Amino acid sequence: MDFLFFYELKNREIETLALLKCELERRGYSCTISHFSAWGYGRNMLSNPKVIVVPWLRGDDNVYTFTRNIWRTKKLVDFQCEQIYSEADIRLGNALCTGIARRAYHLCWGNMSQKRLMDCGIDNNHLPITGCIKMDFFTPTFASLFQNRVQMAEKYSLQQVKSWFVFVSSLAYATYRSNDLEYLYQKTGDFSDFVAIHKETRLILLEWIDRYLKENNDVEFIYRPHPSEAIDDLLLKYESDISSFHIIPTESLQQWIQVSDVIDVWYTTGIAEVYYSGKVCNIVRPISIPQQYEIDFYKGGHFLTTYSEFAQAHEKPYNRPFPVDTSKITDTYSQSGIPNYIRTADVLEHILNDKKAQVNYYAGLPKQKYHTVRQYLKSLLGDIMRVFHLQFSKYFKDTTYMYEVLTYIEDKIDGIDDYILASCKKMDQIVNQTGKR
Repeated sequence: MDFLFFYELKNREIETLALLKCELERRGYSCTISHFSAWGYGRNMLSNPKVIVVPWLRGDDNVYTFTRNIWRTKKLVDFQCEQIYSEADIRLGNALCTGIARRAYHLCWGNMSQKRLMDCGIDNNHLPITGCIKMDFFTPTFASLFQNRVQMAEKYSLQQVKSWFVFVSSLAYATYRSNDLEYLYQKTGDFSDFVAIHKETRLILLEWIDRYLKENNDVEFIYRPHPSEAIDDLLLKYESDISSFHIIPTESLQQWIQVSDVIDVWYTTGIAEVYYSGKVCNIVRPISIPQQYEIDFYKGGHFLTTYSEFAQAHEKPYNRPFPVDTSKITDTYSQSGIPNYIRTADVLEHILNDKKAQVNYYAGLPKQKYHTVRQYLKSLLGDIMRVFHLQFSKYFKDTTYMYEVLTYIEDKIDGIDDYILASCKKMDQIVNQTGKR
């Protein structure tokens, strides 16, 4: 195998990786897409790929996770699925790269990401600027990739004649369990004040949406949860009580942007995708965010801080100025005359064929890590469950730990084969039509 792509979150990464896979296969290389800890991880760790592309790479633990059983693999590439950070992220170490991970290649969307990693001591030659592939999806080349409004209306029982408002939620911490939060506090430091903002913001926002929909019957409001956000009883109650309020976690952010009239955001870096789409955007901020947690994009932006501002912003016509300084977005995302997926594939092809790119990542790393062994075995169990269509969780409902482990695995593997195949099929058609150079 030439390239093994690991992903973390399906809706965030699969379409991007499917596009890269199809382009590299068009060039004659072999590629596989796998989850980083559940579906495919255990099996693919034995496949000896030449280049491993990972969603993030911050330290020795990450390197160990992705190289533990691949003895001859010496080429590791950090895809950097997240490249926009706050001051707190940097202070807590979430945006930094340490140890042997610094010897890998880190794909950068633009100069800002490149500079941040150079400050970590990474060689500039290991920080190629490729642009962000997601931005390619808003060009005419990829128009056929998305479902149109009629198709989405039929699929999700939405009335296409109404206005469609989508809230892109980043309120994941509002639904985290206390023990998961404690684990994060121990790992990165205490940010409980920010968690409290998540929880209170969500309560206020849902009240605003409830009030607005009671006053306006010509709207479909789609709440798109963050991939890490649980759909809890509170959200389900609002959906049950309000016929025009829909919780829809499926489809990519790009898909919802394409078919919606207005996109509401709170804190997401996806605001850049809204900008490149040319759609109307609102920043909903019922509670101010301390500067240490604020994303640079949003500093000095125009926020909707009261219900009256929220209601007024959703009245027709929607053509208002973009709510943040767009130069901050264009400075972060490198754009050129070459599609970003082509730029990225060129870099990966160079790394594959460059003998100087080889690094013995495994040397000097610990010989045993319990959590990695557990992750490996859990993934092999997931593969068995996927192949034989088994659902073990129903036998462990009285055993909390095992039930949580099994439901986690089942959730990760549910429908993933079909999703990847469908994404690759769509991308393959586009690549073969436009990729001949």
